[in-house]
Amino acid sequence: MGSKKRKMWKKGNVSEEGGSGHMKKIYPVIFKDDSLSVGGEVKRRGEVLIQHLKARCRLANTSYRLESFGRLCQKLDDQRKRWVGEMGFTGLLKIGVDMNLPRQLAYWLMTRIDPFNCTLTSRDGRVFPLSQNQVHWVLSIPNGGLPVPTNCSLDNEMSEKVKRIMENYGKTWNNKSIKTGREYIFKGISVNAELIGRIEGQWKEDQADEFKTVFLLLSLEMLFCPNQSSRLAADLVLALTCASKAVEYDWCSMVLKKLMDSVAMFAR
Repeated sequence: MGSKKRKMWKKGNVSEEGGSGHMKKIYPVIFKDDSLSVGGEVKRRGEVLIQHLKARCRLANTSYRLESFGRLCQKLDDQRKRWVGEMGFTGLLKIGVDMNLPRQLAYWLMTRIDPFNCTLTSRDGRVFPLSQNQVHWVLSIPNGGLPVPTNCSLDNEMSEKVKRIMENYGKTWNNKSIKTGREYIFKGISVNAELIGRIEGQWKEDQADEFKTVFLLLSLEMLFCPNQSSRLAADLVLALTCASKAVEYDWCSMVLKKLMDSVAMFAR
């Protein structure tokens, strides 16, 4: 999005785009009536990927996180596979090194999902409801149980766990605003070669909890809830506090919710 203002919605849902830092409010009706937005009309004509290619000016490529995660799982020994099984994540061990997801396919799918009603609309107009059961069928991760911790459930004990996790895996970055020149300090967890190397290293029997924390961290950032950066989303750090008892938590609902949040962000 450039600095030039342009109208994003039509027929009563008009909003002006003034810059890349502005987010537009979205309405349920926009996902049901393609004539209400410019993007919807492109979708109705079946030209989503054509327009995407024109805008990106480059050929289709692939996100390698899925492939990298599969390669990582294939390197685990029997001890670490047992720990993954105790987490309820045995299904992840079946991800192969030859699996990948073309970015253009992911882009097209994002244009077909209605985050308000949690549905997927096919090209011929059929509507398929999405649920946590489907997440379970695809990933074979725990479906049901305790809700994954969020900021709303933060207490003193959990705060201490988060503090220790950030001390072990967190890093600090400095960033400077182009517009104001102001410097900001960010603290987060970066998924890099060093962290992946810890999974591939040697582990003792009494290090099961630490391994589960690192494996959950990589699962969240590379598979469950990936984002455009290589850093774990800040609101997912709390989820790491339940790594040792991961099998007791409802990961499918969390993954589905994060997907719908991403679709809503994409739509804006």
